[in-house]
Amino acid sequence: DRWADELAQGAAAMGLALSPAQRESLLGYLAMLIKWNGVYNLTAVRDPLLMVRRHLLDSLSIMPWVDAGPVLDVGSGAGLPGIPLAIARPDLAFTLLDSNGKKCRFLEHVVAVLGLADVTVIHARAEDFGQGVAAIIDNTPMITTPVAAEIRASQATRS
Repeated sequence: DRWADELAQGAAAMGLALSPAQRESLLGYLAMLIKWNGVYNLTAVRDPLLMVRRHLLDSLSIMPWVDAGPVLDVGSGAGLPGIPLAIARPDLAFTLLDSNGKKCRFLEHVVAVLGLADVTVIHARAEDFGQGVAAIIDNTPMITTPVAAEIRASQATRS
């Protein structure tokens, strides 16, 4: 299968050791992304091989820096990079935050189907989530979006 080969070669090139179960989960996520993308417009990328490169492998490329949890993915959208990282790092807790209800329903489906026990999906805007997101950010060593610095700075100026 071309998707599996592309994933295995890309992971090997980055020096990532993915178990067969992790590779299977990543490809299962990709299959759900392709299926739901037609209805929910989750990503502009439509070619499955490009999705392996631009979504799965790009998300996994930050693995060397994901060394502690919990991890907060603000504006998770289709679950990138949160879902691939959660698959590759099942020992860490992940929170996926997004304001789009359709995308959150997709993420909840993926989490349930793949059995990602330490992944929480929150449907909210970071700005509206207020103290909730501030508390998560204050207790989260790894955040996958630049908005975290802005939220931390705005919290500091309010204090």
